[in-house]
Amino acid sequence: MSGKRAVKDAIDKIQNWTMKSKGRINTLLSSTVAPGGRAAPTKTVKNDTEIGARVDNGQVYERDGQLVKSIYLQPNKNASNKTLKKLADQDSHQNLSWTEVPIDLEADEKKKKKMADKVFEDLRRNAK
Repeated sequence: MSGKRAVKDAIDKIQNWTMKSKGRINTLLSSTVAPGGRAAPTKTVKNDTEIGARVDNGQVYERDGQLVKSIYLQPNKNASNKTLKKLADQDSHQNLSWTEVPIDLEADEKKKKKMADKVFEDLRRNAK
């Protein structure tokens, strides 16, 4: 599997995992998780192995009067996918993709779901 294909496959898996729960969507969009903290999926041997990558939180900052959070996709060292494992062995903190998401504390569940879908759409588009 090519590197870009492996990355996009991992993004699909993280999106499927995240969209199963309002709590998971809220964690992805939250501004309270420290930079470098994992947004999705939760850190378990099963998730790290089967999904092969994770979404980590970046900095929260203000742009044009709006709070925004950066989000990064990074590989897991115990990924079952050989391509992702090789990337993680080189540097498990390298950014395979990135995006930004506005912090909207007033968003209802429908809007949060749309925002989360856009995060994954952007991660796919920005994949290396």
